[in-house]
Amino acid sequence: MPEEPAEPPVTPAAWLTSEEARDRWLDAPSDEAQLTELLTAAAEAVEAYAPVVGDPERPGWEALRRAQLTHTRNMWNAGIVSPGGEFGEGEFTMSTHPLDWHVKQLLRPKRAVPVVG
Repeated sequence: MPEEPAEPPVTPAAWLTSEEARDRWLDAPSDEAQLTELLTAAAEAVEAYAPVVGDPERPGWEALRRAQLTHTRNMWNAGIVSPGGEFGEGEFTMSTHPLDWHVKQLLRPKRAVPVVG
C-alpha cells in the first residue's frame, strides 16, 4: 500500500505580528504599540520596494517576512544611534542604513545572468 503524501509546510500569507516578531527577535521593544508601529512601517517599505503581486520576480512570503523583520530591526537600531550614525562603543560600533542591501537583496535578488524581457 503506497504511503500518503506528506502535507506541505504551511506558508504564511501575511505580515509578521508582534508576537511572531518577538519569537524571532529576542531584543524586540517591549512596548506593544511601538513594535506594532515599527512592523507596520517596515511592511509598507518592503511592499513599496518589492515587485508587485503577480510579478514572477516577487519573492515568497518567507522572504517578505524576513525582509520586514530585518527592516524593523534596522529602524529600531537607527533610533538608538549616536549623532554620527553609529551605535555601540569604542571599536564595536555599527552604522545603520534605511532599507539596507540585505533587505533589498531579499526583495529583488541580483542575478548572475541579466534577464532580458
